[in-house]
Amino acid sequence: MAKIQPKGKLDAQLAKTQAQFVLTELDMAITFCGLALATKDPSNMARNVKNALTGYRTAIRFSKIRDRDVKNDREFREKLQNLKNLLQRLGQKAEDLDDGSSSVPAHE
Repeated sequence: MAKIQPKGKLDAQLAKTQAQFVLTELDMAITFCGLALATKDPSNMARNVKNALTGYRTAIRFSKIRDRDVKNDREFREKLQNLKNLLQRLGQKAEDLDDGSSSVPAHE
């Protein structure tokens, strides 16, 4: 029979898992940008940009985690900035990439 863990421990584990999910989404979106930049096929480029934008939006949506705001993590900010730069290179407008983090300090 499985041992029941205290609620606080489960909440902490959930927050950690959600934070890792957000970072993985950013990594996936960055990979799709790399694929889009590497292809010569316009339909492949468009599909990869669309996938990157989906990953971007998913990461932003899940970045606010109960008891923890991933947007304050340095790794999150670095990956997000890298992704935004890549998306802009692929023709996405900066204003379309608002992540609501303008109030987040640039450095820890």
